[in-house]
Amino acid sequence: HNEATFLVNAVPATAANIVISELHYHPPAPTSPESAAGYNSANDFESIELLNVSGQNVDLSNCQFTLGVSFNFGNSDPDLLTLPPGGRIIVVGNQNAFLFRYGNNPSVKIAGEFSGNLDNAGEQITLRAANSAIIADFSYGTAEPWPVDSDGPGYSLVLNNPAAGIDYTMGSNWRSSAQIGGTPGLANSTTFTGS
Repeated sequence: HNEATFLVNAVPATAANIVISELHYHPPAPTSPESAAGYNSANDFESIELLNVSGQNVDLSNCQFTLGVSFNFGNSDPDLLTLPPGGRIIVVGNQNAFLFRYGNNPSVKIAGEFSGNLDNAGEQITLRAANSAIIADFSYGTAEPWPVDSDGPGYSLVLNNPAAGIDYTMGSNWRSSAQIGGTPGLANSTTFTGS
């Protein structure tokens, strides 16, 4: 028989349970097929990933990106807004462009499209909780000690050790994604080859 699980025991999102775990601010330029489909700007492929680093279900209702880009999770599908422990969700520049490039993976949760775009030269990003408390507020950089491969070659910016209370402002707390295009909405596993 089929069984549905409803996550009702969720706590509100705070800096103690949610981190910005991946930032794709300078995606690869559109390919010929992407341009032909009408996606002519690399900004169309930008994304920001949030990760639940706690052991509880977390509710993102009415959290908002207020600086860098604008997005209110209150406008998202409520079914998407409860993240289980280790759960990820992304906001994107252009959802159709994102799906065209990455495919429609059912395990990638997309909350919606933000307005504005992420500055390739680095800028301040602010994510606020439903009660307006700060969840994350930092400026990302593009020069050492920040991972320079995230600025141009097409890799995303990924937190090394996502945990509550991480210092987002330290470039050394970030690395480039293991692959070009990053792994928005999925675990950022590095593939090892050889013996």
